[in-house]
Amino acid sequence: MACFDRAATADPGCAMAYRGKAYALGPNYNSPAPEAAACEVAFQALLEARAALDDETPAKRRLVEALEACFALPTPEERGALDLAYALEGYGDLFEVFHATPYEAGAQAPCS
Repeated sequence: MACFDRAATADPGCAMAYRGKAYALGPNYNSPAPEAAACEVAFQALLEARAALDDETPAKRRLVEALEACFALPTPEERGALDLAYALEGYGDLFEVFHATPYEAGAQAPCS
């Protein structure tokens, strides 16, 4: 997390720094059901990412938007609906970004 925080401090307009923090805090292979506190921090990071999208490419904008399906406030005790939405909507968006811009930095990571 520290690397994303340092990146956001160095460049507060870098949406990908905030997105990276949210992605790391959210549900993933190592933490399929993150604690509510982590999800709240991730949600706030996504709000920061959204606010910083003005100078980002369309592909990076879609990467942020895709991740929004993972989080809700308040964080529900049962994540099933969020996980399903991310699987059906978020990952579909990520693969579209990858196929549309395969050489864009960051577009390949979610597809690997």
